[in-house]
Amino acid sequence: MVAIDRNSKLDTVFYSTDTAGLEVDIGQERTNLTNGVGTKLEAPSARVALVQRRELAIVVEVSTADSGTVLYHGNADGSADTFRISVVPGGFVRFIQNTVALSSKALPNVGAVAQKFLLHWSTRARGALETHEFACYNYGTPSWGVDQVDTALGTTSVAYDFHINDIPNGTDPYTGGLAAIESVRVGRRFHTTTEAQEDWVLESTPGPFTTDARAQRVPVDSTTTVADEGSFAGPAYSHSKASGDRHRRRLYSPLVNETYVNPAEKDNTYTPVSWHRQPFGDSPDVDKYHMPINFLRRCPLPVGASRFKARIHIQTYSGIGSPEDINLRVYSINRIPAINDAPNNAPQDPVIAKYAEEVINVDHPPPAGVGEWVEFDVTDLSVGQDEDGAPLTYMAIAYSVDLDAPGLSQDEMRFFIHAWTVEPARGEDQPNELDFNQILNP
Repeated sequence: MVAIDRNSKLDTVFYSTDTAGLEVDIGQERTNLTNGVGTKLEAPSARVALVQRRELAIVVEVSTADSGTVLYHGNADGSADTFRISVVPGGFVRFIQNTVALSSKALPNVGAVAQKFLLHWSTRARGALETHEFACYNYGTPSWGVDQVDTALGTTSVAYDFHINDIPNGTDPYTGGLAAIESVRVGRRFHTTTEAQEDWVLESTPGPFTTDARAQRVPVDSTTTVADEGSFAGPAYSHSKASGDRHRRRLYSPLVNETYVNPAEKDNTYTPVSWHRQPFGDSPDVDKYHMPINFLRRCPLPVGASRFKARIHIQTYSGIGSPEDINLRVYSINRIPAINDAPNNAPQDPVIAKYAEEVINVDHPPPAGVGEWVEFDVTDLSVGQDEDGAPLTYMAIAYSVDLDAPGLSQDEMRFFIHAWTVEPARGEDQPNELDFNQILNP
């Protein structure tokens, strides 16, 4: 089983560390770089040809004497680039886009002895402009330096090369060398400095939660007797419980509520293969569906939730004419076979998967096509337990192009999943859903 690093996220296109080797991609793409002379490279590199929405992060040791390029995407001689991060003597770092230095930051508390720094650069579109946020963190002090600028929209080329520790013609190597670089990540969305702190410095710990979110109150005076008018406890208790359940339902939050600004294109090759598997459990045609694990979510359930309502925003299109069917399923799974969630390692329940299913056959070709929401029927949850006995489920998306039917038109189908939501619900036939009149008159 391939280990998944916590710093590999849905938008990550390349991620490496010195532990595995800077050329080894431990992100979701799993496409390694090539070893060069004093550099790690990909030539050309279309996956890092990113503008408007982008994150660059590199952890590197720097001293006031160091200089050279640590991260680069551009042509051979440096006369054209998408991005370039360079260290300048004196303890400065330059963030360069399209050969223009957008910021020249003094590294906080840099000295003659090399120290470990995080260099972080995130970009997002803001109307006709790009907003760039630069952050430098000194792990030894510790201290931050942050800057932000707006520029015109950047440009890129898929023909450019990607290099760590130099530019392609070898004329600007980083003097600290590859040994000074600890990790590199490139992503397809804007990451705030707060997110950088969580990813690269210290992940915060949620505070303790030791009390009930809501305690029901029963409007009965214990000092009165049953014989007194209005003192019979039965209806008061029952009505209070039904009312409390309804109020609790109003506080239900979505199990899943995600949007993706730059989703990966999908087709009937179901790649990367290591990130797809057959859905868990038994269901009709299960062997023809493919479940990408990047859409697998572990979802604690609110008290009483027994059903779910799902929606997926999908953009489908064909490259050669009429579209073929895209079969979609949203699964609820009580447990994952490889994980023991049972309290105190008790015997595991069998894997039970329940799903809602829809088929879409619409052409939304880019760039004009925007896709549509696909609504799924309300479906029963498959409820499991976490290690403390609290209810949970695993939500997942599975899909198939025309149930894996072969053919040229199937091979040309493409689609993007832009967003999906899953809302918890209560079963209509549960006793605590009955209203007061039904309690008194069953």
